[in-house]
Amino acid sequence: MTSDSYISRSRRRKIPGTCLLVFSLMFFAPPEALTVTLTGGSKLTASDGAASDLFGSSVSVSGSMAVVGAPLDDDDGDSSGSAYVFERGSDGTWPQAKLTASDGAAADRFGGSVAISGNRIIVGSPYISPNDGSGSGSAYVFERSSGGTWSEVSKLTASDGAAGDKFGKSVSVSGDRAVVGAYQDDSRRGSAYIFDRSSSGAWSQTKLTASDGAGGDQFGSSVSVSGSRAVVGAALDDDDGSSSGSAYVFERGSDGAWSQAKLTASDGAAGDRFGIGVAISGDRIIVGAHTSDDDGVDSGSAYVFERSSDGTWSEVSKLRASDGAAGDKFGRKVAISGDRIMVGAHRNDDDGSGSGSAYVFERRSGGTWSETTKFLAEDGAAGAEFGTSVGISGSVAFIGAARDDGAAGSAYVYELSATTPAVPRQGSVPGQENPESGREPGGVNEPETETEPAGPGPGEKGPVARVSETVTLTGGSK
Repeated sequence: MTSDSYISRSRRRKIPGTCLLVFSLMFFAPPEALTVTLTGGSKLTASDGAASDLFGSSVSVSGSMAVVGAPLDDDDGDSSGSAYVFERGSDGTWPQAKLTASDGAAADRFGGSVAISGNRIIVGSPYISPNDGSGSGSAYVFERSSGGTWSEVSKLTASDGAAGDKFGKSVSVSGDRAVVGAYQDDSRRGSAYIFDRSSSGAWSQTKLTASDGAGGDQFGSSVSVSGSRAVVGAALDDDDGSSSGSAYVFERGSDGAWSQAKLTASDGAAGDRFGIGVAISGDRIIVGAHTSDDDGVDSGSAYVFERSSDGTWSEVSKLRASDGAAGDKFGRKVAISGDRIMVGAHRNDDDGSGSGSAYVFERRSGGTWSETTKFLAEDGAAGAEFGTSVGISGSVAFIGAARDDGAAGSAYVYELSATTPAVPRQGSVPGQENPESGREPGGVNEPETETEPAGPGPGEKGPVARVSETVTLTGGSK
């Protein structure tokens, strides 16, 4: 039972067309929020895709370019993996190029994690075994030439890598800085590595660990970097109970040292796995807790933190799906771009068990966050896990569905409008709009040993009206 004061209901109307429709609803109290459900978009698949490739396990977007991982592709042996780069053309199409590791081998799972920033891509290969033993892991850097071709320019490994570290489980890049997670390092205490690129093209590294880390925390489950700040998830940390989870923010000082601060959910509880997904953009962080139970067991939630002028970080919002339900796993993957946050719910069952969905929340001028868009695949089907991965950059949103079409996988791209108004819900705290051992596809994007990775801002949680009008748009390009 949730603490919400009103019963959730969804009224769905099918409206043909491809444009984003804007409605304003005025009813007696409580006011209703409008969520526009999009089922169109363009569907992307690998040109040489095959069953069980898990294309869409990971995605990342930067402007008009995106990268999609297919960690169980078999070009260099069974489950060697690959990644695909998509660049939007002037005609609106998304031509693709394929990336593989120069030294790829069976079981490397190259593409288990991906990140892009401008003309640079990082691809994680967490199961590779270079010189450090089985499953030590690595990551590869690709750069785009002026002619538009992509070339592998560097291979990154941990200076102290060891068997089983799974370096490359998570990756992120921002300009000349990258961060790579190794969540099973040191008895699964975990670690992350910051890489800085010099003008010569060489990458130096700095190792990050949690100041209060313990065996099994899996620090490095997720990573994200934005300029001189990085955030690292520790989904199985136990501060608020077994596997309640945490995240750590690192900031680089003028002396080059990285200071750290710890984030936990204000209402964290055992099994929430806060930190399973993280994303940072400037002074804002989003942290997923996909097995929190506000709307039923493993319904999931996500938390927004903001940095004050004195450098401290505070939780300002808790986000939940307006139609959240048990088992949805909302928050397994999160992404942020300015005043927009995107959250995947890959086990949502609107189109059948595990068909999946994704949500966009937007920040209003008063600091509140409103759910404005729900995404469903036009051809959604049970088990497709649409929302396995999410990425957003400005108005462009990418959503992976790794188990679509016999687990060959797919990804969907949507173009959002400049703004999607919504009516605030009654009684919401500012910014608080309604708001395993399970494993992700093939165990690729989930800590394998998990028993698997919900809060208001300061003050008490008020009643939240969760009555929504859902408008379903059919059409769009596929």
